[in-house]
Amino acid sequence: MKLMGTSMLSKLAARARSGIPCGAVAALRAELEAATWDGPSDVHDQYPLAVIDDNVITIPLGDEHCVSLVANYKSAMIVIEFAGSVRTRGEIAVGRKP
Repeated sequence: MKLMGTSMLSKLAARARSGIPCGAVAALRAELEAATWDGPSDVHDQYPLAVIDDNVITIPLGDEHCVSLVANYKSAMIVIEFAGSVRTRGEIAVGRKP
């Protein structure tokens, strides 16, 4: 899939070295780029611990970090919406407009 917002992954890898298993961010990026998802069930098959709400996907990275994505299955595109600590993600989600 085409991946947009990869700079967020780079920043996460640089900031959170101790809280994320070594190589996890690079592996996630490679997996996302190679993904061929037709819908939420394909995402669940690949990431069973992910929280999936149709096209919005949150994938945990370790105990303290996550990556949130928006997927357009038909056009095979993923936008990285957030990459950081779970605590910060919660603060951002509370302020998000529906």
